[in-house]
Amino acid sequence: MRKIHTQTGAAMSVELLIVMAIICFLIFGGQDYWLAQIKIQQTEHIKNYYLDRMRLEGCLTEDDAQNMVDALNNNKLVLTKLEAPLENSFSVSEVDMSGCLVGRVVRNANIPEIEDIAQSEVYLRMEVETEGYGFPFIALIGYDNSEKLTIQSSGRALSEKV
Repeated sequence: MRKIHTQTGAAMSVELLIVMAIICFLIFGGQDYWLAQIKIQQTEHIKNYYLDRMRLEGCLTEDDAQNMVDALNNNKLVLTKLEAPLENSFSVSEVDMSGCLVGRVVRNANIPEIEDIAQSEVYLRMEVETEGYGFPFIALIGYDNSEKLTIQSSGRALSEKV
């Protein structure tokens, strides 16, 4: 039996391997990017929900803070830092709350100057980490998969509490 060998056979195999590697990288890289965007979007939705609650209450209550931590944990996110006006002095386990102020932010209906509007503003800044990077396909290119993704989210709104 005689082997049939052409001049282009070996080159075609190498080209096919290179093209397949590029296509796999683009497909799975896009999937990892999409997973990261989903985590960021989940964080933003939770932040916006509790910022709306703060807008109505004038501060972040202890129950809302605990519910926010639970909502983040349900989405496999860990709250590491929180800055917001609080109803009273409390702490949430393993969360840095050193930037929090105590007291309600109320709306001043008789604002003489436009600059005073900022005094009626509530804010919510949070830093969240994923429970591990969680993107399996990035390991194909040699990236350390155990590193955590840190997401920072913040928002401001005018308080409606009178």
